[in-house]
Amino acid sequence: MYLAATVIYIAAFSARKEHIGKTGYYALLLGGVFNTAAIGIMTVKAGRIPFTNTFETLVLFAWLIVVSTLILEKYLEMPIAGAGASPLALLFLGYAQLQGEIELRPLIPALKSNWLLAHVVSYFIGYSVVAFSYALGVLYLLAQEKDDRNSKACRWFGSVNAGLITGALVYFALHLILSKIDALAPIEGIRARFRIPLDAKAFSIALLVAIGTGIFSGKISKTLLSILPPLDKIDQAVETAIRFSFPFMTLGIVTGAVWANETWGTYWSWDPKETWALITWLIYAAYLHSRIVAGLRGRWTVALAVIGFVIVVFTYFGVNYFLSGLHSYA
Repeated sequence: MYLAATVIYIAAFSARKEHIGKTGYYALLLGGVFNTAAIGIMTVKAGRIPFTNTFETLVLFAWLIVVSTLILEKYLEMPIAGAGASPLALLFLGYAQLQGEIELRPLIPALKSNWLLAHVVSYFIGYSVVAFSYALGVLYLLAQEKDDRNSKACRWFGSVNAGLITGALVYFALHLILSKIDALAPIEGIRARFRIPLDAKAFSIALLVAIGTGIFSGKISKTLLSILPPLDKIDQAVETAIRFSFPFMTLGIVTGAVWANETWGTYWSWDPKETWALITWLIYAAYLHSRIVAGLRGRWTVALAVIGFVIVVFTYFGVNYFLSGLHSYA
């Protein structure tokens, strides 16, 4: 259903018909119902909330992105936000399927902590809401139709982000697929000879997708303006979402530190995921400071919000795949 919602939203943009986007909302809602059922089944089978490995967290994150979007779309009267959120949910859920068959297991003793539960829940709520702000932020930047230098820069930045996120997610998906091709390595040591060409193909495909997405998205500003709410309203909606999510990200850091001290005897160890989570927090803190204290508004603060979610994605995916640490999921 997330795929159907994505297609419907694309059709709404192409036809410049807002009422088609409303159909996308209901498709997204139905997908959320199925996602809820899946999480419910996993919770019953495991006897716990599913958050201990990549598969479980992807399913949970996709669900929370959809729930956040459905609620905030209505509350903030942003009927087209699902156009950005539904592809994100689709890709996260798609990657979950690429993890293969996952055995749901009880929590190990070290993970049986209310502090850990509070840590995970806080972060996932916060990050799912900033996913909503990211979706709106990219649409805002792409809708800059003027030909002055600043508008072009923002439109370019929006296009790069649309292409970068799409390409990065495609690469991770292909990387997961290609890493499971054991038939090419029947003898120990041969795998390494295939690893470079396989990864090169994945990168090449992802790069082409990224370029194509960037070029296409950079040419739809007039189409976006004809269907989007006023840009000032989107700007304010981005701030409202981040204001809501920031306390949850702060709570995630605090509860994580307490749990770490209980488990490892230290509040902070500069683990890669801790470090990047802190960088994410600082970026959103800078965004709120620029809006609340400095009184800045418009495209440059929206661009900062978009950067924030790019860092969130790296914190989740990049740290797991490229950096080793205590937070790497199984």
